[in-house]
Amino acid sequence: MIQRQNQDKSSRGREHRSLRYTIPILFPILTIWLIGCSSSSQSDDEGRYPLWKIEGKQNTVWILGSVHMLPERAHPLPKEFEEAYTKADRVVFEVNLDTKNMEGMMMGMMSEAMLPMGETLEDVLKPETWELLEPRLDALAESVGEAISQQMGSNLPINGGMVKTMLMQMEPWFVGVMLQQTEADMKDYKAELGVDLYYANKAKEDGKETSGLETIEDQMGFLKEMAGEDTDLFIRTMLEQVAPEADMFDNLVDAWLKGDLEGLEHQLNDSMKETPGMRDLLLVQRNKKWVPQIEDFLNDEEDYLVIVGAGHLVGDDSVIDLLRKRGVKVKRI
Repeated sequence: MIQRQNQDKSSRGREHRSLRYTIPILFPILTIWLIGCSSSSQSDDEGRYPLWKIEGKQNTVWILGSVHMLPERAHPLPKEFEEAYTKADRVVFEVNLDTKNMEGMMMGMMSEAMLPMGETLEDVLKPETWELLEPRLDALAESVGEAISQQMGSNLPINGGMVKTMLMQMEPWFVGVMLQQTEADMKDYKAELGVDLYYANKAKEDGKETSGLETIEDQMGFLKEMAGEDTDLFIRTMLEQVAPEADMFDNLVDAWLKGDLEGLEHQLNDSMKETPGMRDLLLVQRNKKWVPQIEDFLNDEEDYLVIVGAGHLVGDDSVIDLLRKRGVKVKRI
């Protein structure tokens, strides 16, 4: 029994170590949710961009692969993206990014990750884990405060001491995710330049209706399940990992801008292969829940633009692959 438990912990540890490349695709509200992908599809070679088009009986649905944070050099976005947005009556994101609801979304997200009243990280972590984590909390609080300020569109600095107090009351899995997110070298990358917030802000200005394929509670559930039951192991693994280098993000964005699905696969596929359970949880199962919703859009009279992380749109069991398997004609633009 002890040997089996040790094997389970070792396996979980290997999955956590490989999250260096997986975590950046997870968290769209505070940080990145960049790109995750599996394998490319030969039928997609005719198109140029991570943009697909479906003709319904009375409408059109476009599906756009997003990078959730981008540098200034990625703009202006391709005119094909702008044309799809202009023609769409409704814009659908992974979660609804209606900016008037953003503060409520942030508060809801935080409440989902709160420890029981009166407990702190120091109380729930093993002493040796807390000893490793405690020296990193000040820098983490500062980074989280900057991220929240940027996401909320505020130029006012958020008090680091208040953020640290908040973090002390959060569940370990949430803090572990934030450790990797905030320590990535992404100083040139901004959420407001990412595809999601860029079009969410345009939709607000233009009076277009927006919605989401899932809720904040759904996404928090994925993250919690990803961390597993051994939160001490998860925290220690996150503390030991080296944050992704800026070059990694630059290369991903270059491949994305070129519509180079094979390039994206080359850079990310290996890490996803190492964690088939994570891939199933974070990509495949969500894709399967999204596909029926997209099919419902095709029964409408209004045109839709669906914007999701590019990793959900390439390879086996992607949204595009699943739609085609269900007989939907999808054309890459």
